[in-house]
Amino acid sequence: MARAVNPRDLSYIFVDFALKIHARLVPSDPSFVKLSVQIGQIIQWAETRYPSWITLGPDRNRVVPQYRNSPEAKDISDARIKQQPLEPTLAAVQMRAEAQRQQGTPGMSAEDIKFVFTVMAVVLAVIVVLSAAVGLLIYLLTKVSLQIVWMSDFGRMEAKEFGNR
Repeated sequence: MARAVNPRDLSYIFVDFALKIHARLVPSDPSFVKLSVQIGQIIQWAETRYPSWITLGPDRNRVVPQYRNSPEAKDISDARIKQQPLEPTLAAVQMRAEAQRQQGTPGMSAEDIKFVFTVMAVVLAVIVVLSAAVGLLIYLLTKVSLQIVWMSDFGRMEAKEFGNR
């Protein structure tokens, strides 16, 4: 792991170790299936984040295409690029927004915004009042010290006030 210089190299090191462990597994081992599943999850995680089917080659700044119709995907001849989703176009986004407006998908009206701000103001006021009460209590406890004396005869408490500290 010390030889890794970036997260991609580190993930490939983990994959190499996982494959070495998988090569040493014996099918009669009771944990064979569990270990195989975990190794598969390691490989799947690495392939999801850093696809091995994209070679960087001489151009080290090449990016992994997120969509199959993106300009970066034109130079890649691998069939797996067709599994990537299509990039949403501006027209598709506008059509989806228009369909939501026609369906009457509710947005936040002025009354909703007023309500949200009112709730936030009430919560803030409660926080301020509680903070002031706790602060006053701490102030009083530090300025006036009370000593509680148990009266063993009658089983009652008596508070005696002493001066400021």
